[in-house]
Amino acid sequence: MPTSSWHLSLLGVPQLRSPANQVIRCDGKPMALLALLSLEGRISRVRLADLLWPGVSETTGRNNLVNLLRRLRQKLGTEVWISGDSLALSPEVEVDVLRLLANGSEQAPPGTGRLLEGYDWPDLPDFFDWLLAWRARLDALWIRQTMKLSAHLEAQQRYSGALEAARHALTFDPLSEEVHRSVMRLLYLGGDPAAAQQAYEACCAVLHTHLKTEPMPQTRELMNRIRQGLLTSSDGAGQTRPLSAPPPKLRATRLIGREHEWARMEQAWTQGQTIFLVGEAGSGKSRLAAEFVARKGEGLLFEGRPGDITVPFASATRVMRRVLSGLNVDLLPGELRDRLARLLPEVQAGPSATNAGVPAPAPATPQQERAQLQDALQTLLVRGLSNKVALIADDLQYSDDASIEVCLELAAMNVLGNVPGDRSAARPTIVCYRPAELASTHRAALAQLVKSGDAVQIEIVPLSEVQVRELLGGLPVPNVQALVEPIMHLSGGNPMHVLEAARHLIERRDGGAQAGLPPRLELLMTMRLERLPAVALSVARAASVLQHDFTPEQVAEMLDLPLLETAAAWDELTRAELVAGERFSHDLVAEVILGHIPVVVKRLLHRAAARTLAGAGAAPARVARQWLDGGEQLSAAPWLLQAVSAAQRLFRHREAVGFAAQAAQILEAAGRREEAYDAWIQRAHLLADLEDQDTEQIRAVQDLHRTAVSVSQQAQAYLLEARLHFKSGDASSMVRASEQGLTLARSQPNVHLEGELQEVLGMALLVARQPIRSAAAWTRLLELGQMLTDERFQASAQEGLGYLLSFTQPASAPWHYEQAEQGFVTLGDPARAATSAQKASLLAFQHGNIPSAIQILLRAQGYVAPLEGHNVTKLLLAESLSRAWLAQEEYTLALDTLDQAEETHGLPSLSRSGAVALHRALILTRLGATEQARQLLEPLLNSTQFPNNMKLQLKLTWGNVLRMLGQTREAHLVCEQALALLATQDQAHSRVRLALLQSLLAPLHCRDEILSSALRICRQHKFRALEAAVQVRLCASALECGHAPTELPDALPDATEVGPEELWSVRLINLRRENADAAHLLAMEERARAWLETVSRRVPSTYLAHFIHTRGRFLAE
Repeated sequence: MPTSSWHLSLLGVPQLRSPANQVIRCDGKPMALLALLSLEGRISRVRLADLLWPGVSETTGRNNLVNLLRRLRQKLGTEVWISGDSLALSPEVEVDVLRLLANGSEQAPPGTGRLLEGYDWPDLPDFFDWLLAWRARLDALWIRQTMKLSAHLEAQQRYSGALEAARHALTFDPLSEEVHRSVMRLLYLGGDPAAAQQAYEACCAVLHTHLKTEPMPQTRELMNRIRQGLLTSSDGAGQTRPLSAPPPKLRATRLIGREHEWARMEQAWTQGQTIFLVGEAGSGKSRLAAEFVARKGEGLLFEGRPGDITVPFASATRVMRRVLSGLNVDLLPGELRDRLARLLPEVQAGPSATNAGVPAPAPATPQQERAQLQDALQTLLVRGLSNKVALIADDLQYSDDASIEVCLELAAMNVLGNVPGDRSAARPTIVCYRPAELASTHRAALAQLVKSGDAVQIEIVPLSEVQVRELLGGLPVPNVQALVEPIMHLSGGNPMHVLEAARHLIERRDGGAQAGLPPRLELLMTMRLERLPAVALSVARAASVLQHDFTPEQVAEMLDLPLLETAAAWDELTRAELVAGERFSHDLVAEVILGHIPVVVKRLLHRAAARTLAGAGAAPARVARQWLDGGEQLSAAPWLLQAVSAAQRLFRHREAVGFAAQAAQILEAAGRREEAYDAWIQRAHLLADLEDQDTEQIRAVQDLHRTAVSVSQQAQAYLLEARLHFKSGDASSMVRASEQGLTLARSQPNVHLEGELQEVLGMALLVARQPIRSAAAWTRLLELGQMLTDERFQASAQEGLGYLLSFTQPASAPWHYEQAEQGFVTLGDPARAATSAQKASLLAFQHGNIPSAIQILLRAQGYVAPLEGHNVTKLLLAESLSRAWLAQEEYTLALDTLDQAEETHGLPSLSRSGAVALHRALILTRLGATEQARQLLEPLLNSTQFPNNMKLQLKLTWGNVLRMLGQTREAHLVCEQALALLATQDQAHSRVRLALLQSLLAPLHCRDEILSSALRICRQHKFRALEAAVQVRLCASALECGHAPTELPDALPDATEVGPEELWSVRLINLRRENADAAHLLAMEERARAWLETVSRRVPSTYLAHFIHTRGRFLAE
């Protein structure tokens, strides 16, 4: 390239001049490209293609860019850019905009027009937004530099030049009263007061036309001084003296009209209840809570702010930093600091010399880390409350879900001093929120606390007219009593709205009641905003876009303003009572400012906020939200994916699901299918972990099939589909999906993916009653695990082989289950360890080793207790444990286990809720509450949501209920239905259960055959407790026929099927038949009574009468 430079003018009508000073015509996209390279520095080809060719695929866009560069090179005869994966403008090109950006002197800024004047590119929406953002930035910079020049000339009393510069600035911003005042002042100082009057009138006209408002007090006072001839050169642009004193701050000196609410709060405080203050924005909830607590001592503020809702733990992090500010962090235990560092990296404990030589602890599993984080949060907040009298949770509606959960846990605990049984010793939490803006799930949780009596809800009602008059009477507003009625009408008694109306009257310098009020209350604050200087309004807008935890430095960076200029604007906002410190004076102020920003300007501010927050290391979700609100979907996508990882690190999988779905939708719409698929599959895995999102999981699998491109991706989609079918018990669909996936995986080949599909296929074939093929699948999985040294595959194969052997070689199965459980524990997968243990417990239960089954189940519950989600697994373990307690005749424990699980984990699916109801009915039948059991089971009979194994259990329990109710014919029909289901399942245990039911329905001469067949099954499979139950029924049948029983069982029967009272009855009848001596018979009866008394103590009082009536009847016979 020649040594002489190319010249690119972007300010005004754009123009490109060659080194030979020849104008080269560059219109349309070539000029847009040159502008992008000039202002963005180095920019990627992908980004250029997205901006200049929206709506096309990435490949097409890049091809279009190559063609554009080729045509431009041919036209210019050279390249004026530096090539590579990204492009940059050659340093040999001089650009007027860059001179403007570098201009720091008091000289005239370069250029005479706006950026790319006359060009808009409405067909390129993203580029058009980029152009508007740069225009706004450069316009503001040009005006600042021009006014800086004007002030410099004015200080030298060169009024003509200063006036020319000020008028030039006015062409860029005709609504700036600051510039209008400069023109008025310079005209007067230049000796033309009449022209100054005309300039004032022009200012009034333009403000009325565009803003429907009048000039600010400063402008009016300047005009008054000009008219009176009081203005001197010492009153120039460099003076910072305010033209008028700021209005007095308006705040009621005391609470008005809250005596009733205060009394209720006192009562709740005495009773140790949590206090909920609810009401609309501006009703005075926050002040009431603050003043109430201040009378008692000092409270800890747990504060929600606008924007928190998108970032997990945002509100909780703020209060934790507040707690830490009052503590010596170095004195906190290192373990606590390390756990808190997930949320507060600044508290991370460094290596301690005291730990030298001490072996490092074993790494915690993710689930243990989640529990540790929860404990650390609670520990820190409780420590922060140790010298406080209460927790004040303000503006809960703004808080994120994770923070609300933390807050409600503290409220439920009543934090400190909570002595069980002594409610008066509890310290309360006061929660303020707007009910209409709080999520329904959280409202329900709060309502439950109120319903239980742990909390009281107090509605903050509007002030009456008398109370409004009293409030206004204490304010420095002239003649305000004449406006009480219209103020009451406009405000509805809302205290903040009343004060806003009063503030409006004060700011009207012609003053008093004659100033009047606007026809609508919403205009009050907007009118106040319109009176702000341009820079102060811009600063307020930028702060409202940042929403929370902002600083003047961040606002200055957003707007590219000098810090001192931003600070001056901040002072202006403070005097206007719009901000207090580094936050808005009230959230309503921020909402009004944000709501009245023009749409295009708002989008530009959101983008600037995104860049500023990204540079400040803000939470990814917060940065992503700013890009989304700024209309930059693709810029948001990588931040959303970072938000997924951040949420996972904090164990907030539900939030992570939402972030992943947003990112996937954006990437898919942009034609980036590979990246979109990665996000979709991440979402699908997260949903699978949560377990309770069945409908969403179906959609997730459909999305994977729809977006899969490669063979490997298609195989992954089938893998997730097969797992989904496993949840619903659809064995045939599960086999089909896993086999289709295997065919695809083997065609790659993808050995690891093949292993995952073999695992699913093994389970599917087990459910489909194809044990030989299932064994082959598990064996192949074990081979793959050993070949790949994949411990997860090996553990899964051991679990599958254990389950398979539990039917064919039950004595060998426990070893495989044990290997699987330990393998999953080593891998840090406690959920899978729990499922392996649950299967082992079932085997122990069926073989009559109930204590061992209980021990295994309690261990399994310990694995999953800290986990988020996995509610299906948690409920399954609870059902198994409840059944084991039932077999031990621990009836209260059996019901309590179900109740606690249902309350804690909910009922994530219809099939799971049916399983819980079914097991509860089984317990009720053993307690003798047969009618209640019938009511539970009847709604389940026609459900199509249950897998076949559960349908079989339902038939067996329902048949027994019908028998106990005397509906023998109906019970026979149910037995036939159960037989039909058994034809499709290989369930020896259920076959014996059916035989026990049939033995009570069949004629006496048929019972021996039924029970003898069941006895053979029990002995074949080593069902010890069930074998004892069959033996009891055989003995009872023999005695009923007048024969001696062949053998009485040594072990106790399975109490879920045959109660020990049947064994006691057989023993007593046999003694009487043998004419045993009275002492022997009496001793046996005493033992039976002792058993009944012992077991009765394990029965809930609600069911004790039923139990004694049905289970103790044998003693009276």
